[in-house]
Amino acid sequence: MILYLEKLKKCNSISDFIREFNLGLSAKQFGHIVYGLPDHKKYDSFQILKSNGDLRTIHAPKKSLKFLQKQFSSVFLQSILDIQKQNHHYLRCNHAFEKNKSIISNARHHQKKKFLLNIDIYDFFGSIHYGRIRNFLINDKYFSMTEKGASIIAKLSVYEGKLPQGSPLSPILATLIGNLLDVRLTQIAKKYRLTYTRYADDISFSSNSPLPEKLVYWDDSQKIWVAGKILEKVILKTGFLINPKKTRYTTIPFRQLVTGIVVNIHTNALSSYKKQNRAMVDSLLKRGQFYIEKNGIQTNGTLNQLIGRLNHAIYAKYHRPTTDIKLDQKEREKLKERNRNDIIDIISNKWHKGKSSYSEADHQTKLLRNVLFYKYFNSLDKTKIFTEGVTDSIYFQIAAERFNLKDKLSLQKTNISLKKLGLKGGVPTIESFCKNIENNNFLNLNQFKTNSNFPAIFILDYDQGLDGCPKIIEKFSNGRQYCHVARNIYVLLLKPYNGKEDYKKNKICIENLIRCKGEQIKVGGIKNENVCWNNSLISKMEFSKYISNHKTDFDFTGFEKIFDLIQDIEKDYFKLLNSSEVV
Repeated sequence: MILYLEKLKKCNSISDFIREFNLGLSAKQFGHIVYGLPDHKKYDSFQILKSNGDLRTIHAPKKSLKFLQKQFSSVFLQSILDIQKQNHHYLRCNHAFEKNKSIISNARHHQKKKFLLNIDIYDFFGSIHYGRIRNFLINDKYFSMTEKGASIIAKLSVYEGKLPQGSPLSPILATLIGNLLDVRLTQIAKKYRLTYTRYADDISFSSNSPLPEKLVYWDDSQKIWVAGKILEKVILKTGFLINPKKTRYTTIPFRQLVTGIVVNIHTNALSSYKKQNRAMVDSLLKRGQFYIEKNGIQTNGTLNQLIGRLNHAIYAKYHRPTTDIKLDQKEREKLKERNRNDIIDIISNKWHKGKSSYSEADHQTKLLRNVLFYKYFNSLDKTKIFTEGVTDSIYFQIAAERFNLKDKLSLQKTNISLKKLGLKGGVPTIESFCKNIENNNFLNLNQFKTNSNFPAIFILDYDQGLDGCPKIIEKFSNGRQYCHVARNIYVLLLKPYNGKEDYKKNKICIENLIRCKGEQIKVGGIKNENVCWNNSLISKMEFSKYISNHKTDFDFTGFEKIFDLIQDIEKDYFKLLNSSEVV
């Protein structure tokens, strides 16, 4: 396999780039986008308000240019991975714009340090001009591009000769060119036994010993901390300037921040940030809306914005970085997966003291549960269907299309957000979730001042899996096919309940509702995890993919009764709403 890096080195013309990276446009189109248009016709420019009250100018590329910039951003990201296979130390100190890196991974390196120096680079993107980009791509020992190829990339990247804020290509080129700065500052860090990291224009040094005056000193006349001559000289020599207004030197016990993350003992989001989250969630649950500041203006916030803020606060506290662990990529991915599952367990309230130092989910996780419940159960604009497994939702989707119900029902797939609510797939997690909702555990449902206008329905196979939810089964009387759990939550069985032994003997799985050439689809194998198809057993996932590609070959009329029962549940829930009996 030819590496992306090797492909880049070969390119000496627009045609070469199009051929090597399958860009899907002609050389004439590429040339017109890059060379044929003036900058003001290639970008939309506007200003946004920064947190300090200053204005930041954004140059957002228009559609055709943005497409090319995104393509080459991906090319350079892949090229970085190629280089890191040769040199795992490459871009080690950089924590911006790379996979598995973030402000949190950046901040973690400075956790529990007694002395912290933060330096900001003035106009980071604007300091990188056409000539710097071109010269870097030609002269860098890894890229070593042709002069013509480097010139094309440089022209593609700049607005009025400089890297613009707003281009998808700017961050990755700034990361690459900023690596020279990292190399030289790392040498200083080693000399003085400091920890060094950089996130874009934010430079951080930390130590358990005071930093010498050569690196930072107090200017009594200006009443500010000033970066020492050594740092100033190195940063200037690499083509950047220090922003003197943003130099900070902090010591224990004062609050220490790295890229907005508190690092004194444990990494954490700012308390003011978390208080804002609390106020937003409170407003959402009481009034069904909340406000968020954007560009200095109070605007209506979205659920995804609030979920993003809460996830940020949680990950700042609990996330463990994997980027600096000396493992191969597979091991690192496994560790990343374990880390993600640990955080899910914290949020879903399944965390045990013996497993980690984190004994219980904190207040931000509780807020997140409330918001996730509000999103998936309380703010419904149509009836929502939850199925046991991944493949079940595929069958329901096809069946809903057949009965022209696609616009009337919402079919919910299992995702990470639902896992954080404890719904990880399978009957036992549904049982646990319903039990927690019914008993007002896990969530404080008293905070929810509004009820959903539509029901949320869990649809379960009529088989041994029901042994995993005895508390739900208790709600069914003989001959019933659905029951109300709490609030707008219902459980619907694929067959009327006629006693415990009945669902073991006369089991019905969702696949049994489907027919092909008049024959009922059957399941088999251990725990009925396979489908009997063409005289053999295949996985349910494999069968669902086949159905998706051959919809017209199958009969879904077996779903008709289920859809009728869904309508009955809707009527039942509307009665509860009108009688104010929803609890």
